Amino acid sequence: DAVANYDSAVTGDVTNGFTVTNTNTEKTSVDVTKTWLGTPAASVTIKLLADGAEKETVTLTAADNWTHTFSNLPKFDTTDGHEIVYTVDEVDVPNYTKGISGTAATGFTIKNTNTETINIPPVTKVWVGPQASSAKVTLFADGVEKDSVTLNAANGWAHTFTNLDKYNNGTEIVYTVTEEPIANYDSVVTGDAATGYKVTNTNTEKT
Repeated sequence: DAVANYDSAVTGDVTNGFTVTNTNTEKTSVDVTKTWLGTPAASVTIKLLADGAEKETVTLTAADNWTHTFSNLPKFDTTDGHEIVYTVDEVDVPNYTKGISGTAATGFTIKNTNTETINIPPVTKVWVGPQASSAKVTLFADGVEKDSVTLNAANGWAHTFTNLDKYNNGTEIVYTVTEEPIANYDSVVTGDAATGYKVTNTNTEKT
């Protein structure tokens, strides 16, 4: 008699005996969702693995809301009947690290975190009046001190801050600079992180 979710095959004969082999035909599905910390790439390629071997791939984009369901998948191996272990992986995306969480039963989430770095064009120093011996400039990332440099004649009164994180938890970092006060000088900072900063010191001495 037919058994639900099974294909039945009878082999053998009356002399040697019969073997009735039932093979499970149940199907399953696997959900995958893509999230981004940082500006999303145009697309990503997701791989479905069955017992560690690549079975299918899919390209995810914003048009499909970065989600996909791998469906109509065999639940059990037809060779020995074990339950197949499904996992997912992602083709590496430049400037992103990936983190995969979840299970085949609950669905997988692949989170990509942007690791881009930037350089801030040279911070330059301008003097209106006699030059001091040096000036200390501090770089802030979202208002938190990140780095500092002492400018002087030896380094041409200029410095480039390099290899800075572009994002923090997916939000682009706002970089600013300030200068440590110098006696008898007013300090004005102009420019931005994209074009570079200029720190102008104007002598305020009286006579």
